[in-house]
Amino acid sequence: MNDQGFIPQALLESVVLYKLFLHAQESDEWLSPEELAKKFDVKISEKRISLALEKLEIKDHIYFAQRRATIRNEGYSEIEKYLQQEESKIAEYHINGDQWLQRQSIAMGSVPASDRTVDRKDNLLKINEIEQAIDVIATEVSTNNEVGEELGDDRAIITGELQATEALLKSERFKLAKVFQLILPALRFLSEKFAGGVVGQAAKRLMDLLLELL
Repeated sequence: MNDQGFIPQALLESVVLYKLFLHAQESDEWLSPEELAKKFDVKISEKRISLALEKLEIKDHIYFAQRRATIRNEGYSEIEKYLQQEESKIAEYHINGDQWLQRQSIAMGSVPASDRTVDRKDNLLKINEIEQAIDVIATEVSTNNEVGEELGDDRAIITGELQATEALLKSERFKLAKVFQLILPALRFLSEKFAGGVVGQAAKRLMDLLLELL
């Protein structure tokens, strides 16, 4: 399989909010995930746009109903704030557009450039989410007979990698690059092999959660 770029979900959320900000300059029309995806020059799935919109709604930055979204005053103010900060990612995106966004992609088949050391205590809520997501995948891989038949000998290998990742996450401090190196190839494999299924969706969600630690 060829390596693919993966734009961190937290960054995508900010850019989606920026897209809604720009749209509001010209129209009062609410946009669907499909319509927002078409506003990018790089390929972004409707699923990832939907996840970003759901998170932005929780933050009270947008209204999102019946699969259509529009920016709220709080979201508008958030973008204006970041545009005034020259070193913010939104300011950089405003100047350089989707070419800059694509350069922020993380290669899924290799260790990311970040060598960040993560403190478990400082990131406990996010790590708890990650551990829960690992449990979902581990349960499906170990108990779902159809998944097991599809995986064959890879079933035991992936189970071991999930267990090793959980053990690493239990450390007081750990290198994020080691987590990525250990589990991302398996998650990419699962997301492609079981695309649209429970395991595939869970693998994509886990990748999103891990990338939020960057």
